[in-house]
This record gives sequence, structure tokens and C-alpha cells, in this order.
Amino acid sequence: MNFRARVAFVVLISFIFFIPFQTYWAETGTNFTIESLPLSNDIVSVNSTENHTWWVSTNTDINIQSLTQNLSTNTEANQIDNPGAGWLAAPLPGNVIKLGIIPKDSQRAVFMRRFFLSPNEPNENYAVRLGKISDRDRVYFNGVLIGGSGDFSSTAPQAYDKIRLYEIPTQLLKPGKMNVIVIDIEKYFDFEVGVVADRLEFGPELKLYREFFYDLLVQLLLLASYVTVGVYFLFLFIRRPQEKANLIFGIFALSLVGYQALSTQLKHEIGLSFFPMKKIEYLVLQMMIGSIYLFIRTYFGLPKKWFFKVLDYVSWAAIAGLGVVFVSVLFSSNIQFWNTVNQGISINIVLPVIMLSIIIVT
Repeated sequence: MNFRARVAFVVLISFIFFIPFQTYWAETGTNFTIESLPLSNDIVSVNSTENHTWWVSTNTDINIQSLTQNLSTNTEANQIDNPGAGWLAAPLPGNVIKLGIIPKDSQRAVFMRRFFLSPNEPNENYAVRLGKISDRDRVYFNGVLIGGSGDFSSTAPQAYDKIRLYEIPTQLLKPGKMNVIVIDIEKYFDFEVGVVADRLEFGPELKLYREFFYDLLVQLLLLASYVTVGVYFLFLFIRRPQEKANLIFGIFALSLVGYQALSTQLKHEIGLSFFPMKKIEYLVLQMMIGSIYLFIRTYFGLPKKWFFKVLDYVSWAAIAGLGVVFVSVLFSSNIQFWNTVNQGISINIVLPVIMLSIIIVT
């Protein structure tokens, strides 16, 4: 295998790792306890675990201040965490609708986590990382609003792929006492609500932001390497235009870069409009999936046997399905519709057909 083939193979294999797979925490405990968190220089996880959990309620008429006061009284660290009727254990990060914890027709949900803080006085600013929330949110710490994303009155999606990081004013922290975080969330997609991805953490504000931007920098540096690969193959095509595989692979590599760049937090940090960026992301995804098979077909060729001819026809039919999705997204302004056709056609039908074809051909 020559150098170009090795590069192509590495990039194609790495594409598999860019396909998002969602994992869920499975509830293994029934007697959850109230956790004690340190006011230290360390970042600590506040994901749900088998011993400590978030709670969810579909009662959106809750008074946040009264709720916070009720949850803060007569409680001690490590005692059984039982907030009462109407609250269900919520595995965060996770989709509480898909897990069957709350009904699918629930438009809003209130999530809550309470914990004790160590008695020492804070000597720096603290913050919380609340992962990717679908879709819009308002976050309260000890009954006071500390941040939020999106407009609850809007019918359009707001920020379902944005990682939330909110500063906690120092005066709101209660060392040696019970502290309560409440997240009021309104969904956009029918099938999900909650902190659906990433992780939940509590710790020094500076460290949380440093970690956030470090992760973003690593992603961008990785994508820069893929840009180099894509441009390299395009230059090869310019030098030898008869080798069409170089052009197709260059398009694939740059499509992969574009899709992943649009999937990062960069668009939120530089203030790009959410809707057009999402449309471009969906369009680029169709190009990326189609170019995989076209590259393999062009580079390796197909044996002149009836089986491979049939396989080729099936693969072209699948690619035509990508064209249907591309046009549907291009001329539609409904992200729910984009997600439906992309998931139903591109991910569930076309991608398996193309990956199977690639395995057989190579």
C-alpha cells in the first residue's frame, strides 16, 4: 500500500470515530444519598452516578425560590436523597424522554441537584459546566438565576448543541450548608430534553474555562491536520487530473473538516447565527457520506462480475437518497424535518449500505 493509500485508509477509518454514539448511565442504585462537594482548586464531576443523582419533574409551575428553601432544610450530607413526590431520578447526561423517565409529550422539565459544600470559605470564583442542553434553559443556584441560553417564547431551535458554562457569584455559595442547582429546560425536538451530551462539572471558574478552550483548541488542531490532507490530495489532482480519486478524496477530507468544525463550540464562541450554520452542517454531511463511496469506487475500481455491478447500482441508489436529503434540507427551514430525513435516510439506510459496499469492495 503506497503513501496516498495509507493516508486515505487512516482518514476513512477515523471517520468512524466521528460518528456520534450516545451512551447512557444505567440506574443501579435506589437509595441515593446527598453528596458533599469540596470548595477546592479541583474540578469535580456532578454527573449522575449509582450513589448520587439529579432529579427531574414535569411540574413547571414550581416556584424556584420556595423549592430551593424546602430542599435546603432539615438535610445533612450523606443522608438519603429523597426530594419527595413528583421527582424522578434523572441520569444526566442523558435523554430522559428516550429513557422513558418522563412522557414524550412533556414540553418542559425541571432538573434539580442538591449537595453540601465543604465549610471552608471560597478563595476564587466558581462555575458549573452543564453539558449540551436540549434545547433552551434557565439555571438557578440557590434560588437565584445565574444564566440561561435561548428564548423560551421562540418556536425555532435555540442552542441544543451548545455546552453551557455558567459562573456562580461567590455570594451565592453556602459553605458548610446545602446548595441547590435547578435547571429549567424547554425542548425543541419531540424526542429529547435534558442535558443530552458532554458532562456536568463544578469547580473553579478559571479552570473550567481553561479546560473548555483547551478541548476546543485540540479539536481545531486535529481538524487543521485534515485540512492539510485534503489540500494535499487536491494539489495532486491539479498535477495529475486524470487521477479522479485524488479530487474525490480531497472533497471528502474537506467535507469532514467542515462538518466537524460546524459541530464544535466554535460557532457559539464567535457568535455565528445558529440556523444557517446548522443548515450548512446538514448539507456538508450528505456530501461527506457520498464522497466516501465515490472515492473507494474510483480508487480501487470494481471487479467485472455481476455481483459487484448489482452492488454498485444499489450504492448509487443510496447516494441518490443523499441527494433527496440534500435538496430537502436546502429548500426547507424546519430543523425537525431536516433531522427526520437525515436520520431516516442518510444514517439508517444510506450509511449502512455504503459502509457495507466499502467493506466488500476493499
